[in-house]
Amino acid sequence: LEDAQTQFDLNIGPLWRFQLLQLSDEQSILLFTIHHIISDRWSLDLWMGELALVYEALMAGDPAPGNAPAKQYADYTAWQNQWVQGKRWDSQLAYWKQQLGGNPAPLELPIDRTRSFASTSTGARQSLTFHPELTAALKHLSDGESVTPFMTLLAAFAVLLYQYTQQEDQILCTPVAGRHRAETKGVQGYFNNILPLRLDLSGNPSFQELIARARQVSLGAYKNMDLPFQAIADLPELARTPLARVLLALQPGANDTLSLPHLTIRYPKFQNVHNGTANVDLALFLEEKDGAWTGAIDYKTDLFDTATIAQIIAQFQQLLATLITNPQLRLETLPCLRKAALLKPSETTYVAPNKAIERTIAEVCQEMLQLEKVGIHHNFFELGAHSLMMVKICDRLNTVLNQKLAIVDLFRYPTIHTLAQYLSQEP
Repeated sequence: LEDAQTQFDLNIGPLWRFQLLQLSDEQSILLFTIHHIISDRWSLDLWMGELALVYEALMAGDPAPGNAPAKQYADYTAWQNQWVQGKRWDSQLAYWKQQLGGNPAPLELPIDRTRSFASTSTGARQSLTFHPELTAALKHLSDGESVTPFMTLLAAFAVLLYQYTQQEDQILCTPVAGRHRAETKGVQGYFNNILPLRLDLSGNPSFQELIARARQVSLGAYKNMDLPFQAIADLPELARTPLARVLLALQPGANDTLSLPHLTIRYPKFQNVHNGTANVDLALFLEEKDGAWTGAIDYKTDLFDTATIAQIIAQFQQLLATLITNPQLRLETLPCLRKAALLKPSETTYVAPNKAIERTIAEVCQEMLQLEKVGIHHNFFELGAHSLMMVKICDRLNTVLNQKLAIVDLFRYPTIHTLAQYLSQEP
């Protein structure tokens, strides 16, 4: 953590640091810290591949390979400087002016403290994992709607934000690799760009309709992804609209293990040492691993409490399960979470289980969550049931009740009362 928080001097190179920490005769950690101005996520994959080639050559007694790519980062910057003066720049600039015109209002997130002019970049991170069943269901829905999983996730995240903000006009940002040209795929350097995606949630659309809108907005942005984010943010139309409040990223899954002679390298695709900063108010990063989406939310601690972020994570998973199993649900049929978030679990009126099935569910929840009592209207997530715990509760209920509950069912019916109604098939 100390190394991650140590700043670089941009006037004095190098802009990277490496430390080899030997834990034992069999295990070591290679800690590398690289400034984003010279590298991106794609570059790290290239670097690991080159490291493997050098290692294999040295182990075989051969000279280290030194084949440089045909194009260098300097070639890319020269091309971009030429492109700035061309017609495509003007065309893409016109697209973003039209797409983001009308002085859109900034997102009013459910912050815990008043926003200050002296807001800092101090941040924290909370991890999250979607159960494989929920991940698979989301991917299945995406296939059926002929969209990418990111587009479905974007629509769902916009619905979540709507529940908090009641804003039908939203701008969410997403990072793109910026390597859609073949000659850039083997080049080390910073190619990333940020795309602002403006979603229209007006007209009480169904979730299925919102997915289609997310697809249209995403495809339009991808066709105009070359314009640097700063050039978009500097548009006069956005003078009163801070774009960098919410960011959503879904990274493709990839192998994070390299098997080399006498050596196995495991490296996390997702940064697991947080540097204590947050570039935007709220950022959700996800990637697929072992059939499940896993990642984290980074957030500004000037604005959010830890408990609020935990609640957002729980409610997003619950909302996703509801939307995926009921894509025809319309926006106005969903609850306003801003109001619901004001009611903490400890403040929820305790109503004791009455029916036999309610008492059975309560006993399982009390046992698994180590609580003295659970009322029929207490929300499992607000009681501390994260995704893994929900799996255990689901398995236990199936054994005790002789049912075939799926984990998605607990996301859809997250209280004893609603789950008992579902199991009893009561109206």
